[in-house]
Amino acid sequence: MTTAPVKPPFKQSFLYGFVTISAVIVSINTLVIAALFLAQQQWAMALTTTQSILLSTLLICLVLTPLIHFFLLKPLRLEVSQLQTHFDEKTHENQQLFEALDDYAPISLSDLSGRIIYANTWFCEITGYSERELLQQEHNIINLNYQDPKFMRPVWRTLNQGEAWKGDVCDSTKQGRIYWVDNTLIRMYGPDGRPKQYIAIRRDATQAKKNEANQLVLQHLLNTNTDMLMITDATGYITTINSTLAHFSGWQQEQLIGQLPEIMSSPYTDANKLAEMQQSLQQGQAWNGRLLNLYHKQLSDSGEPAEYWVEIDITPLHSPKNEFIGCLQVQQDITAAVLKEQSLLLENADNAVYLEIVSILQQALPLKIRFTLALDCLMHLKGLGRQINGMIKGGIYLKEPDKDQLQLWVLQGEFSDDFMHHEQELAMGAGLFGETVTSQKLKIANECFCDLHYEAVSDDMKTHGHYLVPIVLEGNTLGLLFLYTQRYPVEAPSRLNLLQQVSDLLAASLVQESTHPLLTTP
Repeated sequence: MTTAPVKPPFKQSFLYGFVTISAVIVSINTLVIAALFLAQQQWAMALTTTQSILLSTLLICLVLTPLIHFFLLKPLRLEVSQLQTHFDEKTHENQQLFEALDDYAPISLSDLSGRIIYANTWFCEITGYSERELLQQEHNIINLNYQDPKFMRPVWRTLNQGEAWKGDVCDSTKQGRIYWVDNTLIRMYGPDGRPKQYIAIRRDATQAKKNEANQLVLQHLLNTNTDMLMITDATGYITTINSTLAHFSGWQQEQLIGQLPEIMSSPYTDANKLAEMQQSLQQGQAWNGRLLNLYHKQLSDSGEPAEYWVEIDITPLHSPKNEFIGCLQVQQDITAAVLKEQSLLLENADNAVYLEIVSILQQALPLKIRFTLALDCLMHLKGLGRQINGMIKGGIYLKEPDKDQLQLWVLQGEFSDDFMHHEQELAMGAGLFGETVTSQKLKIANECFCDLHYEAVSDDMKTHGHYLVPIVLEGNTLGLLFLYTQRYPVEAPSRLNLLQQVSDLLAASLVQESTHPLLTTP
């Protein structure tokens, strides 16, 4: 990569030429004097003093003329030409910038006393005054605030600090119409560095102010509505919510503006529903559906983020030109209704499981097989969860005759080797399971690692829940049915009733056996 040679500064070049010319003059004078002396000696020439001076001057002029041109005049002419070109370019550029700005915004110039000395066409159009009417007038012709010291004091303070002043100003036209401008005032300086004049560049902000006022009115209307409301823009992002939605959900408007509505959704919300809703928001289509949302920073009894169900109606919004500008969401809390529906579905499902277990226990099969099949039915109960080693599991302990301990008899699901080795027997009254057997009452464990500590350690279990159902008949403990569940298992009346009924069925089947199952030879 080559670089252009660095040109010496003009001052240095001029000094170099001056020294060169001075040296040449001294040399020529020396040569001329020597030549005249030799001529007088060899050829007996005798020149008068005047003739010597004229001859020296002539020779010096002949030699200096090209030297002065080359070393002084030519560099000076080039430098002046370059400066003129640069000046012309800057002048042309500044003229273009000013013309562009002049065509873009209302502009006025004022002298140091504040009187208008220039007003462009835009300024005249927006004010309703002609340029002749504006010249030499102060700006209070369009705004009386310019006479108010309280208004002007911070303006002058900013300008005197060498900074531009910016602010919204309410002006009036010649006809008395009020309009808003976004005003920028800048102090301009002359060549001597002293303040010369001021330039005011305006931008019509009337519509922006109307939009701001409309937004305040809209927000007031939204906040007085008892429904939960949300407005999104044409790309589906939230622009505002009303106070009802903020109060109910715990989300504040500043937290949601610029976010997609799905930020409020529960991780368990139907992903297809979310995608369908978001597509409707972006395409300006109406949509209706149910979504599971999260309260903001509120926890349920299980320690998980609290959830609520909403029915959402989405209506597209269009401008007067029929351009899609966003959507209005109306949300209604339907949590109670959904929970009631889920409770009914759960009850129907539990009844179906109960009837299936009744059918199984009535079959002519060995008792252990019937118990295993019945336990398998319970594995399919709704709401158990599937986070326990990837499997739902459970089992049945039977009380040994004439002993205060129980023996593991039936298992479903995957259990660790430690569990199979250490938990074959269970002492009554010992730990969570043993205490439940002694109490003869159904127990729900919301959060535990289980009293079977070997399994908890070996399986590296996370916290889980249990259904613990003693198998009792006429006050006599016969065994224990246990199921692993997710944390905080379902406590609906239909579920508790089902478990108690299954316990009674298991007890009845046990007493119908002529020989105790644990005493039967496998």
